[in-house]
Amino acid sequence: TSIPRHLEFIRSRKQAHGDDFKQLIRLTKWWKRIELNRNPNFRFKSFMIELLWAKIVDEGQSLKDYPEAMEAFFAYIVTSELREQVAFTDFFPRSAIPARSTRAIEVLDPVNLLNNVGGRYSDSDRQLIVVAAHNALDAIGEAKYATTKGDAVGCWQDILGTGFKG
Repeated sequence: TSIPRHLEFIRSRKQAHGDDFKQLIRLTKWWKRIELNRNPNFRFKSFMIELLWAKIVDEGQSLKDYPEAMEAFFAYIVTSELREQVAFTDFFPRSAIPARSTRAIEVLDPVNLLNNVGGRYSDSDRQLIVVAAHNALDAIGEAKYATTKGDAVGCWQDILGTGFKG
């Protein structure tokens, strides 16, 4: 593993997407902490969150509208159920990426293709992430169509905790 290359990988996304990339990662890590408080068995590595955001922006997701971007993040998790391999070609040609393994989650380190960031996650861990993402996605949808600001804020508090004031 190469720390300078990891920094280069993330820095390239920050340069392309500005502070929005960094802020959305922070919001998602905050959501992760809320989920961990709800369920001590919940696991979701911060580095995996960063890599999933990198995948989403690499696929063209705009980050200018935070609720829309968060919705896309959670929708990706719900739709894919984290069953597809996530890999990057910043430092390797596509042909160097190994075939999908049998691990429950496969998010390959962009610097070291032998390192599966999700390699130690069980299928139960994967399912907990998918369910939590589904709940967050439902709350975002409800907030989007809430008839009052108070209702919308309440939905966002389901995702980000009561410290979220809207």
